[in-house]
Order: sequence, then C-alpha cells, then structure tokens
Amino acid sequence: MSRDTIIDDQPAYFSPFQPKNLSTIPTITDSIIIFYDPAKTQFNEKRHLGNLGSAVYTPLVTPRKQLGIQLGGSPYDDYRFDIQDFKFLQIKAGYTDLNFSLTGQVNAAFNALFSRNFSKDRLNFVFRYHRISQEGQYQRQTNKNTLLSTGAYWSSKNKKLRSAWMFNSNLITQADNGGIRPDADLLTAASQIRNNIPIIFQNHVTKDHNLQYALYNQYRLSSLQQSNVYVFNLTQYDRMSYLHEDRRPDSLIHRDYFLGRDSLRLQLKNNKWKTEFGVGITTKGQNPINIRSSLVLQSSHIVDRLYQDRITELISNNYISFALGQKLGIRANLKANLSGAGSEFYLDGKLHYQQKEKWLLLTQVIASTQQPLYTQNNIVLNDRLLSESKLANQKYFIVNGLLSYLPWKLRINYRSSLLRDYIYWNTDRKPQQFDKALTLQEIDLRFQTKWKFLSLESSVKYRIISHPDILRIPQFEVSELIYVDSRLFKNNLQFKTGFHLRMLGPYQALAYYPTLGIFYNSDQSGYQSYPDISYFVEFRISRFKLFILMQNLYNYQSILPEIEIDRYPQFDQRMRIGFRWIFRN
Repeated sequence: MSRDTIIDDQPAYFSPFQPKNLSTIPTITDSIIIFYDPAKTQFNEKRHLGNLGSAVYTPLVTPRKQLGIQLGGSPYDDYRFDIQDFKFLQIKAGYTDLNFSLTGQVNAAFNALFSRNFSKDRLNFVFRYHRISQEGQYQRQTNKNTLLSTGAYWSSKNKKLRSAWMFNSNLITQADNGGIRPDADLLTAASQIRNNIPIIFQNHVTKDHNLQYALYNQYRLSSLQQSNVYVFNLTQYDRMSYLHEDRRPDSLIHRDYFLGRDSLRLQLKNNKWKTEFGVGITTKGQNPINIRSSLVLQSSHIVDRLYQDRITELISNNYISFALGQKLGIRANLKANLSGAGSEFYLDGKLHYQQKEKWLLLTQVIASTQQPLYTQNNIVLNDRLLSESKLANQKYFIVNGLLSYLPWKLRINYRSSLLRDYIYWNTDRKPQQFDKALTLQEIDLRFQTKWKFLSLESSVKYRIISHPDILRIPQFEVSELIYVDSRLFKNNLQFKTGFHLRMLGPYQALAYYPTLGIFYNSDQSGYQSYPDISYFVEFRISRFKLFILMQNLYNYQSILPEIEIDRYPQFDQRMRIGFRWIFRN
C-alpha cells in the first residue's frame, strides 16, 4: 500500500505534487452539475441566501481542526481559499485552467489557474484568480467575491532545501436586504417581477476581507534511500476584517441591538502571526511511515472597535500515518493548546482497510474540546459592549464508519455524534449554550450504477436528532443524478445530458441576521420540502468542456418563490451556460 492510499486530509505543507490526470486536477471544483457554487454541489447539505456568493449556513456538528482563538462572525468561509490548501503543480509544461459561467447579462462566475515550471523543475510559479459577480433577482441582493492568490516553490539542486512563499487575498462584498418583507403579497402580477417585491433592509452592506502571507522552509537532514528526516518552519501572517453597516436602522427590526444612532455598525479585525517549528520523518517501501511533530506559536490582536484583546497561544501538533502491508493503513492527528485556553484539544484517528479492489472499510474517531468563537462571547456595536458571555468549551465525540463495495460503487456511511455544551444562536439572536447532551445519528447510502450509456448516482441521508429544536437539520435528504453518457465521432466527443433532483425533508426554520453575520433559530414557520430539479447538457472535446444548465425547473409550475432560509427566496428557474478549458504548452 502506497503512502498516498492512506486517507490523509492533513495540509500538504506546500510540497509539490504531480497530478495523474490533468483534466481532473482538484484545484478547482468541477462537479458535473454546479461546479461554481459550493452550497449547491451534489451531496451537500449547506444552505445559502438564494444567490451565488451569498452567506452560507453549515450545521456545526464537526469541530474545527484549527485550535486557538477564532474570530468567527463570517458566513463566507466556503468561498475562501486558504493558504493551507495551497498546492504546487510539478509539471514540465505551462498549464492554464479556465472556468466561466454566466446567467443573464450580469450574473457571472470566473476561475483561472496558471502554473509554470522553470529551472529544470526546481522552480514552480502558481497564480489563481476567482471572481463571482451576482446582481440577483431581488432588490439589494448584489454579491461580489474576489480571490487573488499567487505563490512560488523552489528547491535546491540536491533537493535538500525546499522553500515556498504564498499570498492570498479574499474580498467579499454583499448587499444584505434582510429577505422579503413578511407582509409582501406574492400572488399579484407585479410580484412575478421579483425586483418589485418589498424587502426588509435598504441600507445594509457587509465587507469581509482576508489577507494571508506565508513562507515555508524545509531542510532534509538525511539522504538515505529508504527514509527522509527533515526539519521545517512555517511563518504566516493573517489580516482579517469584517465590517457590517446599516445606515438607517429600524428599531422594530433590530430589537435589542438598536442603539438610537444614525447608523448601526459592527467592525471586527484580527491581525494574527503564526510560526511553526517541527521535525518530520518519511519512509518508503511496503510499509511507509509519515511522522510530523511541531510547536505552533501564534499571537492574535483582535480589535473590536474600542475593545482590544491580545492573545498568545502555544499549540502542539502531532501527526502519524503508516501502512501495514497492502491492506491496512492507520493515521492519527493530535493537537493540544498548551496555553490558557482550558482543555482545548483535537484528536482524530482513522483506520483504513482495503481488500484488493473490492471492499473498503474506514473507521474514524474524533474527540475534541474547543473554545467558543470570539463573536460568541463578545458583541460590540457602535463602540458599545452589548453582550459579554463566559461560555464553556464545546465538547465533541464523533464516530464514523464507512463500508464500500468498490465494483458496485456502493457506499454506506454511519455517523454518530455526541455534543455537550453546544453553542447556538437562539430566537432572540443571542448566543446560548445547551446544557444537555445533544446526539445526532446519521446514515448515508450512496451508490452509482451504469447500464450501457445510462448512469445513475444516488444519495439518501436519514438522521435522528435528539433535540431538533436546537440543532435544526432536515431529517432526510435525497440527491438523484440520472444522465446519459455517450461518446461520439470515434470517441472524440463526450456528451452528457440528464437531470439532478435534490430534496430536503421539512425542519424548523433558520433565519439570517446580517448585522452579526449569523444564522439563528427562527420562531417562524418551518421549511417546507420541495423538489429542486435541474437539467443539464454537457459537451467535452479533449480538454474543453461546455455545459448548459436549467435550474429550479419545479418553479415553472409554482407562483410562490422557494425558500430554504426564512424570508430568503432561492432563484427562480434560470439558465446558466459555461465552459472549462485546459491549456498546456
């Protein structure tokens, strides 16, 4: 069993990698259905506000892998590209990957990735650009997301010294309309022009900006044929800022947070330095071993208007993975906060067993305690501290089991989660700690089958939640993808066409409060299930792919808009056209 066979979701520490298939490089998401929207991919339970690039809700049932104080307050993490995800392409030719899609005249998404090797593969340069520009169908629904990322990788002639530097800039701007007004009459002819429907907020604007700089150095101490011993250092600087402003607040809407001024303003900043020193060992052969151990010193300077916190933390990070023969692989990751953050730790262990090309068995155990987000303990608006909490650390214990029969592409996944001191936002839009045990049991059945040119990909999730009034997730979720896949003109043209059905079970409503950038438990009526149906056509010639996508076909026979987050309608039926084109020189 090769080391790459062992499931390893740890950062690559910026080491170069050689993709086996340039048409499926995993640096830009490329789903058959909707590669441009992370909240609408095929097997995804996330929700957003009905517009590409808008705030995303993800049920918090898995602990963060990063320990230490976290700012929070940002619902846009799904659109960010993080330094830790950076990978350099070790290829011997220039490489360009372009993605573009368009709806109407103004709603567009664009991705570009460029990579080039120089100096006999010892120097690699990578450039990435991502842009979402959406006007939306309703008033003040504009989203603009821009990512600019670049970096370079260098190695010495004898490969002992390796260095990399990276830069990321993520800028997200959103006009928040608060959703449609509850008294809006959606059955009139005028309401069929969505821009005529009255909205709640007229002056809300959110800006989320994240800058990252990183320098990584690795030096190999040994030059043995079967093993490598190396030391490494990562120095990283993050500058995060989150700004939300309502220039004419309404006391009836903001309730407890109205301060009687001309504007309502939330502004958070965090200047964070991090340096990591560590040592690692890798071996080759039948039973490869990968071991890393490091200490991370990080300092956060949080500025919450007039309130400032300086927090220094020391974190231990330890990782090991190894194979036992051709069938069994084991890996474990243990992180511990050695500073004054209580008993904060993260333990993740996996056992991976594969019998030839038939059976795959994976078991995983996650145990963690983590401190609350900064914004869960402190709410500051207009230079005033409105809420200061002393919430306890959240506690997680999660067991995952996966059984897969590879010839049939059958996958059964069982997940059992036990959460204690769970933090959520209640109906008063205040952080609250649940003082009882919260359990979540989930079974996920997926399979793929193909008969001649007809393919089916299916996923069915079923959940049992001990307190559905606290953790608001649908009891079931269904995703069905059925399509024709054929090759024409002597296999030079690949043609796909089919339907995607996505359906969520009913559950109690979630609402969004843009002033704090939070999803909270609404006291309104629950989400009513409806089928989300899309039809697509895709053509592919060599490294060029063209697709046409018709979304929300169910809305053709429905006058009322479909709503997943309270008062935030999804798009009506629409057509999106796009392409992906890969160049090599």
